[in-house]
Amino acid sequence: EGKLHRMSREAIAAGQKLASAVGGTAEAVLLGSGTEALAAEAAAYDLAAVKVVDHSALAQYTPGAYVGALAPAIRAATPAFVLFPHTYQSVDYFPRLAQAVDAALVPEVTGFDGSSGELL
Repeated sequence: EGKLHRMSREAIAAGQKLASAVGGTAEAVLLGSGTEALAAEAAAYDLAAVKVVDHSALAQYTPGAYVGALAPAIRAATPAFVLFPHTYQSVDYFPRLAQAVDAALVPEVTGFDGSSGELL
């Protein structure tokens, strides 16, 4: 609480690596209530943007609230990839979010390679 979870930091690093491999940029979206400290911590990373969805309905995790907050942000940004940390919560709401934005879900990715010009 009050700090980015280790898995979130790993997802940021993976996003930065993926963005570099495909010639894109990495952004972060933070969900919660009272996220000022988290936003400040995330801003220290080399990200194109740190977007925050701060609402009292996100103070306690519920899959519906998280999907409801993230789906419009994903639809508006139309990212090529969306990475998430591997947590019990994210594993719970990923499938619903993928369905809500009509996207493929590829769970438990542990690495990728873009050296051939194609993402593997």
